[in-house]
Amino acid sequence: RDFGSFKDALQYLEKINFSPEYLFLTNDTVFGPLHDLKPIFENFYQAQEHWAGLVENFSAVNYHIASWFLLFKKEIIQENYFKDFWRQYKLKSSRRNAIINGELKLTSILIKHCHYPKVLFNNIFLINFFKELKYPKNLELMSKDFINKKNQMVEMIEENNKNNTH
Repeated sequence: RDFGSFKDALQYLEKINFSPEYLFLTNDTVFGPLHDLKPIFENFYQAQEHWAGLVENFSAVNYHIASWFLLFKKEIIQENYFKDFWRQYKLKSSRRNAIINGELKLTSILIKHCHYPKVLFNNIFLINFFKELKYPKNLELMSKDFINKKNQMVEMIEENNKNNTH
């Protein structure tokens, strides 16, 4: 699973004694976005927070940041509790393990150390956006509507970035 690959990558960086300014961890099965990523990266780089993700999850278990697109700044990468998390993470080929012992645990550790995440598509933003989305029955229309809504979403994100300092 992805957390196993993340763990291998971080162990390799530690082995060669390389500590980057920024570390992106992305899931290799994500398809999209279908537009320029520059506004997303700029949002992350300019954020006051030391870590970020695209989406958050308020599951029945606990709050966590989804692991399919994460950014960490050096302020976290260099911390022993961050390194210890990855050293201690047990590899299992289970989505449940990746969520409970990966996403939930990592989010919990970082919040415990007062590192609150920057969430680009937080739940309030997504709820407001999807309230406007209509699902036409015709698939051709749906894909055109999807592209139009996607473009609107990009514009909303860019505007949200300009108006938000947090």
